Amino acid sequence: MILDSETKAVELPEDHGTELGLWLRLLTCTTLIEGEVRSRLRERFDVTLPRFDHPMASSTLMRLLAKTKAAARKSAQARAL
Repeated sequence: MILDSETKAVELPEDHGTELGLWLRLLTCTTLIEGEVRSRLRERFDVTLPRFDHPMASSTLMRLLAKTKAAARKSAQARAL
């Protein structure tokens, strides 16, 4: 019987030590890279990298982005005067 990856992971967990180690290493690398990007953005540009931890309806997100874009446009116009 041929097993798919998900079934093998559940039924034969001892066979997946290498895969688990790889995923944990990838997670560690991702976390380190994200931390470095956040740090550089904060130090060089005084900007933070937003995190979308809570799901949001796309209509709500689009409305918030439109407000942000409008506010940025007004700010740029005010500086130009």
